[in-house]
Amino acid sequence: KKVKLTFSSVERHFYKRQLENTIVAAGEVSSKQNKKTLSGVTSSLHSLRAACCHPQVGISGIQRLGSNHGISTQVLTMDQILDKLIEDARTKCEESQRVAVMHSNAIAGLMRLKIEAKTIPHAPKFAQSDDELLNASAKLYSEALSLTGKNASPSDIIGDTVVVGCRQFEYIGDKVRNGSCEVSWSLSRLNDFPWVKFEFQSPKKISALKVRPILGKHNATECILQVSVSNLGGTFVDVCKVSIPRKDYKAGNWLSFSGFRSRRSRVWRILVVDRYSEEEYHGSRMSLGVKLMEPYMSADDLQRLHILYNLSIVQDILSNER
Repeated sequence: KKVKLTFSSVERHFYKRQLENTIVAAGEVSSKQNKKTLSGVTSSLHSLRAACCHPQVGISGIQRLGSNHGISTQVLTMDQILDKLIEDARTKCEESQRVAVMHSNAIAGLMRLKIEAKTIPHAPKFAQSDDELLNASAKLYSEALSLTGKNASPSDIIGDTVVVGCRQFEYIGDKVRNGSCEVSWSLSRLNDFPWVKFEFQSPKKISALKVRPILGKHNATECILQVSVSNLGGTFVDVCKVSIPRKDYKAGNWLSFSGFRSRRSRVWRILVVDRYSEEEYHGSRMSLGVKLMEPYMSADDLQRLHILYNLSIVQDILSNER
């Protein structure tokens, strides 16, 4: 009996991507017939055949994050494969954005060099006036700054996250999706500041934090978002302090906090440093909804610094001339 299997949407996407690579390799064979191109198309056909089995099969298959020498130690689920494909696509987009901003900054710098070239004897003459060149330079810097800022807007975290906490921590399960969960602490055993730790598969740059107090007799009023710094032996460093109002808060609403700067890390922590209680702690708990977010596309911090510095110089020159 013949059984016909069909691709899932994730498998179909991966297969089509491998097929595109095979078509490109076949096109090179038709234009350059040599052993190297023939070997390339043979390898692509093997990858295409392997993709029919599972996206992890073959040397071109998706490898598990943290695998040893490219050898996967665990079979990924379709959700994990989709996460890996999204991460790969995001990395390529971030690199393309970096190159685009680099070229934009170079053109903006050439505008200023044209102004300096006018003072050199026998230099080529330019039709644009100094103001036109400066305005064009400022426009390019502003557009690059706007592009990186817009693309860095907070979005859901991709992938699974392992959640652990202090001794008083209470959470059903050990993994969450999209960096969002509700956590609780037993106050009857609480001797120190309660905390919850998020461990990601790959380093994440958290750019925004949302909290949603689960209103009751005991509520968190002040939390600190911390990042684990490997250069300091995994020591947690404060990134953002979050104040949760006791009054004028509508139950169920998320409180958003952003605008802070951080570094990439696999481990993050939320520490509750202050809380409000209406009764004794015995036999009760404190709950909090948490949602960590990362940039849709991370910007190069050095590029943004370069843009801001040069844009400020151009704006100063324009303001002084006026």
